[in-house]
Parts: sequence; C-alpha cells; structure tokens
Amino acid sequence: MFKIAILYASRYGATKQVSEMIASHLEFDVDLFNVKKIATLPEGYDVILLGSGIYANKFLPLMDDFINNNRSELIAVKVCLFGVAMRIAMMLDRYDYLEPIHKEMLHGRMDFSILNEKDRAGLERFYTARNFSEEKKMERRMLRDMISDAECKSFAENVVNAIVD
Repeated sequence: MFKIAILYASRYGATKQVSEMIASHLEFDVDLFNVKKIATLPEGYDVILLGSGIYANKFLPLMDDFINNNRSELIAVKVCLFGVAMRIAMMLDRYDYLEPIHKEMLHGRMDFSILNEKDRAGLERFYTARNFSEEKKMERRMLRDMISDAECKSFAENVVNAIVD
C-alpha cells in the first residue's frame, strides 16, 4: 500500500477542487497539503503529487518557490505533476529536472467575477493584445468551468499505473 501526498497551489480554488477529486479516485492512503501552509516536504510519503494553477504558462510562484526550496528532497522521491488551466497544452516540461513518473494538464475554471484587480487587468491586457472583439471579451468574462471528474479519475488511474510500473 502506497502513501501519497498531494501538494497544491490554488489561487481561486479550482486546483484545490481538482486535487480533492484526484484524491477521491486514488486507491491509496492520500493526504492533501496546501503549499501556502507548509514550507517543507512532508515526510513518510512514497509518492508526491504536485499540482498548481497555471499562470503565464507556469506554476503559481508559490508552487515554484516550494519546488525550488525543496528541490533535493523532491528529486529523491517519486513525483507526479499536474497543472490546472483552461488550455491543456503541455506546460510542465520546465519541471522535467524532477524526473516525474507522470505529468498531465487538467482543465480548470475561469470565473472573471472573483479575480483580483491585478489578474483582471492582466486578462484585459491579454484580450486587447490578441485583438479580441468586444463580443469575444464578453464571452471570456463569463464563467467557464471545465473541471471534469472523469478527467481527474483518468489522471488518478495514470498515476497508479506509473507507481506500480
């Protein structure tokens, strides 16, 4: 029986939700940790899953800092990575130095109404730079929730397969 820790960084809650869904599908003893509340890698786990919302094509700074501060410990254990974003193009190659046994992008949620001013302004600049029409901007400002339990279950199955191989 393997013991798994899921460590996540979530700015608005989507990655936390995805982490909980993944945990519910894993067949092992699983604990969840918000990296905002821990500084060091929890001990006693056979596998560490690292998940974060994706902003500007990379993990949140909080997760990047956690990885950098615990790099040698992470390299010494089995690691799986998941990113949560609206687009699921692979954006995790920058973390290949951790030699993950599995990595995958999962769909997330975009709720423009709960964004802080900085994130809202950043998206508006992005929309303008992409020459989005007002109609397309309005579409993008609407709630888009693509979180999928089936996708989380598939990821959990892929993790289990990577662990037992």
